[in-house]
Order: sequence, then C-alpha cells, then structure tokens
Amino acid sequence: ARASPRRRAAPAAMPLGAGARAAAARSVGILGRCLTLLAPPMAAQCRPMQQRGVSPGGAAGSALQCTDGASGSGSCPARREPSGRFRLVQYNVKGLTTSDGASAVGTIASSLSFLQAAVICLNEVDLRRQPDGLEKLSEATGMPHVHFFGHVAGRYGNALLSRFPIRHVRDIHLEGGTEVDWPPSSGQKRRISRGLFAATLAIPADMLTVGRTPAGLSAAVLAVQPPPPPTGGPSSEQERLQREDEGEVLLTVFCTHLDHIDESQRVVQMTHALSEMRGLGGSPHLLVGDLNALDVNDYTASEWMALEQKAADNGWGAPRDADCVRLLLREGYVDAFRAWSSNSDPSGPLPPGITKFTAHTSRPMYRIDYALLSPSAFTAGLRVVGSFVDSSATGSDHFPLVVDLAWEGSGASGARPPELPSKL
Repeated sequence: ARASPRRRAAPAAMPLGAGARAAAARSVGILGRCLTLLAPPMAAQCRPMQQRGVSPGGAAGSALQCTDGASGSGSCPARREPSGRFRLVQYNVKGLTTSDGASAVGTIASSLSFLQAAVICLNEVDLRRQPDGLEKLSEATGMPHVHFFGHVAGRYGNALLSRFPIRHVRDIHLEGGTEVDWPPSSGQKRRISRGLFAATLAIPADMLTVGRTPAGLSAAVLAVQPPPPPTGGPSSEQERLQREDEGEVLLTVFCTHLDHIDESQRVVQMTHALSEMRGLGGSPHLLVGDLNALDVNDYTASEWMALEQKAADNGWGAPRDADCVRLLLREGYVDAFRAWSSNSDPSGPLPPGITKFTAHTSRPMYRIDYALLSPSAFTAGLRVVGSFVDSSATGSDHFPLVVDLAWEGSGASGARPPELPSKL
C-alpha cells in the first residue's frame, strides 16, 4: 500500500480556484447527474443517474452517457476552460478496488480532482464491485458528462468523464483477444474480450483560437460522421449546421484497453480500432488507453533487459516490440507523451531521468498508457503543450498519464508532428 498522496503544485493547464470548484460543485448538485442509457444523441434530456443495465435489444454491453437535451432548464451544465487549453488524463483504475477488496473510489477521486482535467479516460472500471463508482467520480471531479461501455457483461469496461458535452457515442467489441482455459485447467477455451468506444465531444468554439480559425477546422472538425440519427431526427448536415451556429466544434476521443498477453492479438485489435478511426473521414480524434504495448524505443538496454528478466521469472513470453503502436505511427498518429518529452525525435530512448513509466506503482517499469493524436487533429490545430506521468497518484496499480492540449492560435506553441522515418 502506498502512503497518502504527495501533493505538489500541479502543472497549470486549467487552474480553478477553490471558489470556482465550489461553484461548479453547487451547480452540479443542483442539476443532478446527467447519465442516461443509450440516449438518442440529439433528444436525450438531462436527468439524474438511473440504474445501469444492458443496452437496448439485450446486448451485453451497457453504455451510460450524459448528453444535453433541449436548451433551457434542466440542460447539462458545462464548465468552459480558459485560454484555449484543456487537460486529458488516461488512467487504468484497477476495478476501482484495492488489493484487499476495499473501495478505492475516494482515493482515485482525490488523485483525479487534483489534476483538474477536462477529459478523463478510465480502464478497468468494474461496476460489479463498485456500482456507484462512476457517479462518485463524476461528483468529486465536477465532470457531469459520462460515458461507460461495459464490454464484459455490461458491467466491466472503459469509461470517459468530461467537462464538455458528449454529442455522440459508438461502442465496439474489438476483434481478437487471447484464448485461455476458463475455468482454469478445465480444457474449455474462452477469449479475453476487449472494447473500444468513440465519444464525440462538443468543445466551445471560443476555446479554439484568438483571432483566427485553425487550418482545416470547418472542414475537418465539423464534419464528424455520427451514428445514424433516430427516425425523424436531424440529418448529419442539419446537425453540423446547428453545431456551427451554436459555436461548438467536435472532437472524438476513442478509449480502449488492449490484450495484456499477446502482441499479435494487440495488432489484431489495433487494426480493428484503426479501421473504426478511418471511418471518421478525416475528422480530428485521439486514441487513448492502456495499450499494454512495449515500444522498445522507450527503454534503455538495461531497462529492456529488466523486462525480459521479469517475464522469465513469471513464466511469461518474452516482451515484444509494440507493433500495434507502429500501425498508428505509420499512419501519422503522434504519441503525445513522446512528442512533448523528446520534442521531435520519434525514435530512441527518452531523455534520462524523465518519469515515463505508468505501471506498476509498486515497481514502475512499463510505459503502457498512451494518448495518440490523429494527423487530422494536427491539421485542425491541436497541439501538445505538456505531458507527464503523475507518480504522486494513489488508488490503482497504474499512474495517470496527463496530456495538456491547446488549439494553435490560442497562445499554444507546443509539439508538432515529428518528421517520421521511412521505416518504423
């Protein structure tokens, strides 16, 4: 067990004073939690959290999301972030439960509240053990917009918390996954399933720039292809015009957690994820999650040897280079942490002394949590203006990965996509 969090000054992405946090908390308390079950994206109204269940039609996955209804009383509160900057956090929360079975929700909430993020992606969210865990995290962080995809029996999976309204969601059961004996030694094979969801966020347009529109913004950001609207609902073009009139732009966040055993299965899953991201037709997006991927370029020779030794000691297969990540790098995606930490070099060890490992907290030696920006996100002006691993956080066996983002023209001067070598 780790000691209580070592609190230090958080790198300022979106500073919120105590008064602002209290005001936001009062607003959230008055208006209630805005979680609905697979609500139609343009018709859902804000209402208190309802009991979770399976998605319509009896599908195994359940999706919880907070979406806006018609304007007026009862619409979901949205906190606007200053200066064009916003913070994204990726965090594997290990079931929201401690190793001895107690709730870790309070500790995790404290760690996340300290980071003052605008968007949080969570892996290993277990509502079987902590049924009200997401509700408590939403309340503690003042983030009213929530989506959960339980790809395992509707109760275990990935989640997103957001200060920005969620306009569309899409839940995907990924192909691939390692087959294991289950129950153990039974001779019966069971595939370890993994999920991916896409959540399209509505970001206030006045966050984006000071005095100009980023290149490709109107064509790329506002042209997100949503799921088919309900019968009688607005068409994609109608909604695009409505969003533009309302001063919003759309950014899609994909959240996933890949296979933890076999790199070849991670390649299958990432290939599937990449096909889903290509379906956005050039709209800006990010892929965020615990990819369980070991990029050899992140490690010194001695660090890689330590991984090999640990694998041998535990009877695991030898560590393999992250082919699944290279699928994205070859497409021009940018590893946000590496882009900021190395500034330009897409290969080679990261700078010495940098805190880079996100797992495991008892003995950090793996960088397996990622946030990757699409080429279209850079075209639209999105920049990485900071990134670090919060090694002070407690409550899980991972540390949070923190990425600060800003739109070019809003005072940002962050990392740009590096020149990629011809072969990765």
